[in-house]
Amino acid sequence: MRPRKLSIENFGPYRRRTCVDFDALGEFFLICGPTGSGKSTLFDAMTYCLFGQAPGGRQGFEAELVSDFAQPGEKPLVEFEFSLAGSSYRILRRAPYSKPKRAGGFAEAPPAATLFIASRSSDSGWKVLVDGVKAVNKRVTELIGLTADEFNKIILLPQGEFQQFLEMDSTKRSEVLEKLFPVDLYERITELAKAKTQEAKNGLSSLDAELARLEAELGEEPEAELKSLREEHGSARRTETGAAAALGDAERRLELERNILARRERAERADRTVRELLGREGEEKSRLERIELAKAAAALQALSRVFTNVLAKAEGLALKAGQLSGELAGLELETAAQEKAGQRAEALEGELAEDRRRLYGLEKALLLWRRRLEAEEGLRRARAEEAESARLVSQELGRVEELKREIEALRPAAGEEAQVRARLEELREQKELLAALKDEGGRQRRLFDDKAKLEEELRALREDRRTAEARVREAQARLSRLEAELALVEAANLAAKLKPGQPCPVCGSLEHPALAFEFADKKAASAKELVEAREERIKAASGLASLDARLGLLSSRMEALCEEIAASGRELGRRAAAVSKIVKTLFPGAPPGVSAFDPGRDMEVSDAEEALRLMDDLELVVTRHEAWRGDVEKRLLDFERRREKSEAEGYRLSQALQNLELLRSRADEDRRKTAICQSSLTEIERESGSVDPHPAWEALSLEIQSKGKELEGLRKAKRDWEEAVARVRTRLETILPEEKAAREELEKAKRELAAALAEKGFLPGRGGVSEGLDRALAAALAEVRKALLDPALLAAQEKEALAYRESLAAARAAAETEAAQLAEVSGSLGDEKIDLEAARASIESFRLARDEARLRGEKLSLRVDRLEKALFRREGLLEQRSRVEEGSRSLYGLSELLRGEIAGRRLPFKNYVLAMYFREVIRRASIHLSRMSEGRYYLKPEEGQSSGRGRIGLGLRVLDSWTGQDRPSGTLSGGEKFLTSISLALGLADSMREQSGAVSLESVFIDEGFGSLDEESLDRAIRVLDKIRGSRVIGIVSHVPELKTRIPARIEVEKSNAGSGLRQYSGLRAGDV
Repeated sequence: MRPRKLSIENFGPYRRRTCVDFDALGEFFLICGPTGSGKSTLFDAMTYCLFGQAPGGRQGFEAELVSDFAQPGEKPLVEFEFSLAGSSYRILRRAPYSKPKRAGGFAEAPPAATLFIASRSSDSGWKVLVDGVKAVNKRVTELIGLTADEFNKIILLPQGEFQQFLEMDSTKRSEVLEKLFPVDLYERITELAKAKTQEAKNGLSSLDAELARLEAELGEEPEAELKSLREEHGSARRTETGAAAALGDAERRLELERNILARRERAERADRTVRELLGREGEEKSRLERIELAKAAAALQALSRVFTNVLAKAEGLALKAGQLSGELAGLELETAAQEKAGQRAEALEGELAEDRRRLYGLEKALLLWRRRLEAEEGLRRARAEEAESARLVSQELGRVEELKREIEALRPAAGEEAQVRARLEELREQKELLAALKDEGGRQRRLFDDKAKLEEELRALREDRRTAEARVREAQARLSRLEAELALVEAANLAAKLKPGQPCPVCGSLEHPALAFEFADKKAASAKELVEAREERIKAASGLASLDARLGLLSSRMEALCEEIAASGRELGRRAAAVSKIVKTLFPGAPPGVSAFDPGRDMEVSDAEEALRLMDDLELVVTRHEAWRGDVEKRLLDFERRREKSEAEGYRLSQALQNLELLRSRADEDRRKTAICQSSLTEIERESGSVDPHPAWEALSLEIQSKGKELEGLRKAKRDWEEAVARVRTRLETILPEEKAAREELEKAKRELAAALAEKGFLPGRGGVSEGLDRALAAALAEVRKALLDPALLAAQEKEALAYRESLAAARAAAETEAAQLAEVSGSLGDEKIDLEAARASIESFRLARDEARLRGEKLSLRVDRLEKALFRREGLLEQRSRVEEGSRSLYGLSELLRGEIAGRRLPFKNYVLAMYFREVIRRASIHLSRMSEGRYYLKPEEGQSSGRGRIGLGLRVLDSWTGQDRPSGTLSGGEKFLTSISLALGLADSMREQSGAVSLESVFIDEGFGSLDEESLDRAIRVLDKIRGSRVIGIVSHVPELKTRIPARIEVEKSNAGSGLRQYSGLRAGDV
């Protein structure tokens, strides 16, 4: 991720819209400005715009990000444009703020956010990707792959914190790394392995307890007991089988005897049944005769029903014709009464017409009277509204006067607020002087500390040089001795090869007067020893030269440090002299406990004790100054509150004046309405008169209603009478022909019924129609009804008759069958006597023997089964224990390994992983440090166990390639520590980015720390940072003035009493932002 542009408005100390163009700054730039001007606010704005939360310890206080210089209701906005993975994004975010309400006061406006992506298809060049705070937070986290805390730790490197990390011991360094890297996972793995191990041990303990219980239950020789029980069980089974066979024979003999006795009884019962059925033969013949007679009667039943229906029809028609004739006669008698009622109806119609004309006149008078009542009610309401309007106008006038008095009371005296603001500005400038003095005092304290460390380092270095000189002398002496010995041996070898008269290969002489034969037996040093001696001398000389160079460098640094201390003392004195004027104002008279600021003494600070005393006195001055400034700020805040209240009251006054004008207009309108209502009422009173027409109208309406009901009743009665006469005449004309046809049909039915009754024997001696036919038919029909049977009863009688015949045949067949079977069964028993009691006693004896044998066998079977199961259970438990124990060995080893319970070294898995992360950080940081120190310094982890049981050492050492030696990081100088801290910061950022799986953050900002470098180290650090940045953008945040001349691309932050602003330099020109 690479930042492109940042815009903020009403955010932190920035009130006006402020823009930073990172593209114009390039890839290496400076952010500088005085303390408290708002340099870090730029990074706060970036973090808040990306993640919607304030960084670090200010999380949850996003509302406090609103600028104190902003006016009420002004929106705090942050806009951040950046590129990522080939795409460009823009975030527009608004922080929560207080916005004015229409009704007065303020309401809390929630935060808002929108994420855009660059789009060529859009007219503006941007397209909304997501909208809403939660949606934008989620998408940004997915895009970058980091949380807000991780982002701040990786992109902004506070040099002071990493120098503390450099100087920490292993325990504190471990605590820091545990917060940065995900090592809690490995601790949970260790605890899980421990829990699984304990679970396996508990399982083995349970298995052992179960095995011990089974062993106690089985006894000493369970296998022999099982064999004996199986033999006893077999014997019991054989005894049971014999008793069961004897029982079966006895039960079959008893069943045979029972069968013979049962068959004898069934044969006798069959004979009795046949005799009983033959005794009912006469009764069954009578039943058959009754059935035949009922069937004949049933055949005549249809003709009887036809005759009965025809007779009932003829009689009904005759009766109905008589009734209608009588009804018609009665209606004709009412003709005179109906004529009289018609005359009354005509009279009522005339009266009703006259009454309706009178009612119409009364309704017009009633309408006028109602209009008069409505006008009176309207006049009453108008007068009430007029009175209420007058009251509201008077009330609002009082409220306007009261608001004017309140506003006048809130206005401060002329010039009072300007004096307070001038005093506050003066106190703010004094605060900057005090802060600058405090910073300079802290700087001088650090310089004295660096001087003490440098003196200690010089003493140690001089001691090392004396040791190195001794090593050089020893190495030179050894090399000289070995070379001399080698020369003597080579001379002896040459002497042995020379011959008289032959030239010497060394000098060419033909004479050899003094040959060195006496060294022929001497042993010379080997070539390896000579090489080692030379390397040892070179190494010792190199070490001495390195120490000399280091000593010269430290001496020069000491001189520069002393000069810097002197310059700092002068600067401190100059600043203290300026502060002494403030002290005179803060402490009128004799200032207690602040003698260091006495105007009569020399302010230049030359030693550490004097600087410490000056800083102690400064704390008292700062405390008193803060109290004063707090009082002035409270007064100014009171002015602001009074102004806000005055503005609110002014707004209320304007609203009240507008409301007053509205109320006056409404009162005028109400007076006009009252006058109109009074005029309208006078006109209506002239038209309506003074008498209420409502009672006369109600009485006439009731009379009309009564006459109308009477007229309607007369008309309805006449209609009903005429309809009844017509209806009776019509029905009588219809029924008379039907009556005649019914009489003819009755005569025909009589003849047909008589013939059928005679045929079936119910009407003997009558074949035709005679005078006494009606009586004969009635008697015959009575006989028919008497002979009739209910169909269900008839069917039941027929069924019973058929059942009798079938039962008789079946009883005769059964008697014959039982007699034959009894003869057959009795032959199998022979002449033996049947004795059921003896057979039952024998069965009971055999059953008792069988049950006793079976019970004994079951008991033995249960014992065998329990013993077999126990033995099988024991074998299974032993096998299970063996498997569990075998499978747990590796688990025990893994748990011990993860918990660090290893013989000779206790190293938990979490600490091992932590050390692995630490080595990765050191490896990356060492690369950066090597580049910064031009290949001289490297970082390496300190091997070995640190103090503390079960914790690996996270020590750090610095390897000096010039000397080939490593040393603790605490021996580094201030500038070297700064370079090492930056290297650690870069290495840690690289490692965290890789571990988090985040996208590449192509920007790093280094906060402060450059003030501890000398000119040469500062130049080299800047060159190296520019060189090692690769594709990353590196921004340096510092207040060191010298950096402005070394880094042309920069942002200068300027602060004022109206808020901070920026001046951006791209290296060619500057622009106000």
